[in-house]
This record gives sequence, C-alpha cells and structure tokens, in this order.
Amino acid sequence: MGKARPRTGQCQGCLGWGMLAQPPYCSPCHQWRSKKYHQPGICRRCGRAWLVNPDSLCPPCITEIQQSDAAWYFSPAPAPRPVQLAFILPRLRLPPRTPFGSYRARSDGRFHPPPWARAQIPAEALDDPRFCPPTMARQLPLFGPRRALVVADARKIGDRVLAGWDQAEPVLAAYAAEHEYGQAWQQTMSAVLRLALTVREADGKLLVDDAVLDVLPRFSRAAAEILRRANLLDAACGRVAGPRGIRHRVGPGPRSCQTCGAWGTRRRCEACREWEVSGGYQPGACQRCGRPGVPLRDGRCRGCLIHVREHGPATARQCWVQLWFALPGAGMPRGSGRWRRAGEPQAAPAVSPHRVDPAQLTLFTMRRDWRPVLGAASLPALTGAAQRLLDDFCRAQPVPGDEAAGRPVRALRILVAWLGADAPFHETDIRALAGLRRGVQVRRVLTFLAGQGMLIADPARQSEPRQHAVQRLLDSLPGQIGREAVIWVKVVRGQGRVKHPELAYKTIRNYLAYLLPVLTGWAGRYASLREVTRQDILDAIDARHGPVIQHRIVALRSLFRAMRQERVIFRDPTRGISLPAPARLPQPLPADRIAGLLDRAGGPAARLVVALVAIHAVPEADLVRLQAADLDLAAGTLIIRHGYR
Repeated sequence: MGKARPRTGQCQGCLGWGMLAQPPYCSPCHQWRSKKYHQPGICRRCGRAWLVNPDSLCPPCITEIQQSDAAWYFSPAPAPRPVQLAFILPRLRLPPRTPFGSYRARSDGRFHPPPWARAQIPAEALDDPRFCPPTMARQLPLFGPRRALVVADARKIGDRVLAGWDQAEPVLAAYAAEHEYGQAWQQTMSAVLRLALTVREADGKLLVDDAVLDVLPRFSRAAAEILRRANLLDAACGRVAGPRGIRHRVGPGPRSCQTCGAWGTRRRCEACREWEVSGGYQPGACQRCGRPGVPLRDGRCRGCLIHVREHGPATARQCWVQLWFALPGAGMPRGSGRWRRAGEPQAAPAVSPHRVDPAQLTLFTMRRDWRPVLGAASLPALTGAAQRLLDDFCRAQPVPGDEAAGRPVRALRILVAWLGADAPFHETDIRALAGLRRGVQVRRVLTFLAGQGMLIADPARQSEPRQHAVQRLLDSLPGQIGREAVIWVKVVRGQGRVKHPELAYKTIRNYLAYLLPVLTGWAGRYASLREVTRQDILDAIDARHGPVIQHRIVALRSLFRAMRQERVIFRDPTRGISLPAPARLPQPLPADRIAGLLDRAGGPAARLVVALVAIHAVPEADLVRLQAADLDLAAGTLIIRHGYR
C-alpha cells in the first residue's frame, strides 16, 4: 500500500481543520504518534481518550495551555474544559509540545513557572495606596506635610485615576507641539502633571495652587501654564512660563574638553578620563581658574596643575590656562595622577582626628564612607601603635617589595593612618575601602587582623550558603506549621532544651527536601503538627517508592522527636514505625573469574575448595569440618555438616 496523499479535512489527533500531511493526521500529530512515551490515556484537561504525554495531556490541550490557558496550569480543574477549534496552516510553527510538569515548589523551595505561564499573568495595577492617598475634598489639613518628590515617583501612580487628567492630556500635546518639544520632554511633563494632580487630591484641593507647584521636581512654570489652559489652576497663582531660548545644537565635530579645556576631542579627552579613573579627587570649583564642576586635586583642576607644572610656580596666581591640543592616543603623562601644587612647601602631616577610641561607646552603627578622605594630599601621621602594626604586617608578607604584596600594605596604611590602631577594625569598614579605592587589596589584611584579634567580623558574611537555602525553605511553609519547623531547626542546631551536637546545615537541607511536600500537604488540612496522627505518617511513607521512603521516615522521626522534646506536641506519631531492611542476596562470581581461580589452584584439593566456596557458597567453618566419610562416590554426593549437627 502506498503512502496516503495529503488532503483537506479534520485531524483525528488535534481535531484541527486544514491540510493533513499524513491522513487522517496532520504532520505534528503524526510525529506525536511516533513517540514511545506517548501512551493511550484520558486527557486531564479535556477528558478525551487519545495518546497523552507523561503529564496526561493531549496535543491540543498543551497548545491551549501554552497560548491562552495558563490558569489551568496554576490550578488544574477536575471538570473537563473545551478545546478551541484550530486551523492547520502550512508553514505555521507551533510551540514545542514538551512536558512542563505541575505547578509546585522545586528543590530550592521556590516556584519556577515557565516563561509562557509568566507571560499570561496580568500585570498588577501601578497604584501605591501609601503614596499621597487622596482625601476628602475641601478638607482643611491640620498641618501641611513636607514632600520631596522626584520624577520617578510618577511610576507609583501610573494607573491611578486622577480627576482632570483627561483635560490636561490634550493640552499637554498641544503645548509640546507649539514649542516643538520632543517625546522625552512630553513624557517627563506628563509625569510632573500627574504628580501635581496627585498632590492636589492628597491635600483635599479642587485646583492646583502655588503650594502644589512648589513641590514639583521640574518644569513648575510650564506645568502652571498647561494647567491654566486646562482650567485646573487656581486663579490666585501668578506663575507663568518663561520664554524659550534659542536652541544651540552642537554638531558631531571636535570641541573642547569639559575638564581641561584641550581642543580637538569630543566631550572629555582620553587623558582626563584616565586621570579621573585614577581616583583621589573631589568635584568642585577650581581655586585657580574658577571653573565649576570639575574634578579637583588639592583644590585645582588638571588643566591648572599641568599649566603650573610646565610654566613654573610664578603662574600659580594666574587665573588662565594655556590652550593646547588633545592629540589622539597621547594619554595621561606618567605621574600626572599624583601631581600636586608646584613650588609650595608641603606641611608635615598631622595625626588623624578620626582615630577610634576603644573606650568610646557606640550610639548606633552605620557604614563608613571613605570618599571624603580619598582626595587628601597625603595620609595623616602614624601613631606608634599604628607603625608597629604596619611593620608586623610588612614582615608577614610572602614577597616583600612585590607589587601584589604592596597593595595590602597600602590598604592597611590607609586604615591605621585614619582610624589608628588602638581599637579593633570593623570588617565592613575595610571592605568599603576596597570597593572605592583602586590598587588596594584587603583579603590579606582581614586575615592578618583576625589573627591579631583586631577584627570585628561582619555578621552578614558568617552564614554559609546552605543556611540561606534552609531559610528560604522555611519561609515557604505557611502558618503555625512553618513556625514549628523553625523550632525544629533550632533544636537540631543545638539550641533546644537539651544540649546535643549540632546538625550540619547540609543535612538539614536534605531533611527539608523530603519534609517539604509532606508539611505543605499537612498545612492545608491541619493548623499544627499536634493534629498529625500515626495514619498520616504511614500515608506519607506510602506516597513514595524506593530509597526515598527510608530518608523520609528518618526526617519525620527527627522532626517529631524535636517537637516532643520542646513540648510542642504531646506524643510522637512516628514512635514504633520502622521499615524492614531490604534483603541483599549474595552476588555470584562471573564465570570467567571462577575459571581463572580454578586454573591458578594448585592441586585437586584446592580446586575442590574453590568450587565449594565460589559456586556453592560453603562457609569456611563448614569446610574445616569435612570428612572423608562424607563423600559418596557411588551416589556422587558430598554431605556438608552445618554447625555441630
């Protein structure tokens, strides 16, 4: 019989209508039938009898769930659901019909729905009720709240229905077209107007007044004009929008550097970028040329430092800089990252006033900010204790004088220069320095200070990763059962009423992997572990097969013994429940190994011993009791006496 010719009709597999490549099936259903793991069964979603995958779903239901019915994936309904009639179109690729499992917590205790299921979850409405909640109209406030708004706050009220927004939105579009503003300006102004209307409703006002405009982050005058045209502005408000100046667009050609003024670059020359990355500068106005908003070192910008260095100290009082060209690839001159004031005597460094006193009590803790001291000209002088601590660290370095060994020394020098060496150092302060200053390494410093007893460890870094995994699994358990599971973890960690060795977090993590499905099911039926009975334990054991049963009963026994010890429950439902150990049959030796042993045996007696032990499994105690009278050559038998019989 030849191959069936394609025809138009209804596929018997997916019930779609169109061109059937393999009548009476379409091409995807024909491939579905060829898979061995697709067995006849009843579909859990539509109730139709056909070939289903390991999830007990037929092909059209898989396509329906992936495209439009993710709600069934999150909560499967027992009642059958209809299937949408589909058309079979050529060159139309369908999503892969692979098994996606059930919606349940994975091994890490969290839910991981597939991307197509997350895409069908509707987005939550963006309306934060805590942000400027509306009040009753014409309500007089007892006192005016102080607000500090930013443009990004408009995202919190993106879906809030504001009175008057329908009037202001078309006026905004007309105002932007009148002044030739771009799309970015319109989006920012839209956020500002919505903030103004939100503050108006929060204050109980009908119109926007000067008090509302004062808290807007930007464009308050333009917002006042738009609201005035939309009849949403108080008549007493006299704020008007200023005239727009002429826009000067700078072309893509060369221009002056914004930092040093060199001509022939784009925005910032290569040398200035390297100079800023080197660190140790503070932004501000230069004390020599007066240029604002430039990186400074000792109060001067890079252009002034280069000018004084090249033309001598006599030019230090001048307020102009020689114009030069920024040549491509010139880079930053060697050592210019450490240029200081030229021709001025350097004062001897003083001892840091920020040294930590060990007798000083801490009112509250906060993260130390090293940025204000990184731009200092030199480090403070070292005290005697600080110098001794630094010398001990230098002698402990593996390769003195190496560049890699100098980075930890540089880090410790900064620490003892500013904080002294009288009190222990906080690990958070040391790591904060490593995150801001290039050319320093703190790993060896932390090890050295810990050995000297001069380190206060960061509690956030003391926990191991498995402890966080255990905490995530505990957080996924609801209600009282979740709180009782926390008590169990404290008990096995040696913090219970009876002291005993601590259980490793790795073992606790494995126990929770076997307990989590059981506890989740009990949480839906019981309010506490006191309600769990012996039958519930047996049902939990019968629900699994294989070696998992033994692990689960061990975990359950540990849980309820801890609850009984802490007097959370009155009786242990796992008491007396045990599983028989599986009988292990002796494994026979391979035939080739037995043949090799027989070949190596010296003499008939040795071959007899090998045959009795390797083939008949005769114990050694029975071999030594064999007698010549036990052998019956006529009958071809050998009597083996077990024990003393």
